[in-house]
Amino acid sequence: MRKGHVEPNDITFLCVISACSHSGFVEKGHNYFTIMREEYNLEPSMDHYGAMVDLIGRAGRLSEAWNFIDNMPIRP
Repeated sequence: MRKGHVEPNDITFLCVISACSHSGFVEKGHNYFTIMREEYNLEPSMDHYGAMVDLIGRAGRLSEAWNFIDNMPIRP
C-alpha cells in the first residue's frame, strides 16, 4: 500500500491484523497495530483490540492475551 501511495484506514488495519492472526504472524500483527496508532494516528476500536486478543490467543500466548486485555484503555 505504501508503494502504491494508498492510505489505509481502520478497516484496512482490522483486516490485516485478522489475516495475521489466521496465518500465525503474531509479530507482524503487533507491528501493524503499532503502525496504525503511531504512523497513521488511528485510534483502535474494540474490534481492533478483539483482533489483537485473537492474534495473541491463537498463538497460545494466553497469559499475554490476558495482560493485553488488562491494559486496554477501554473495557470489554
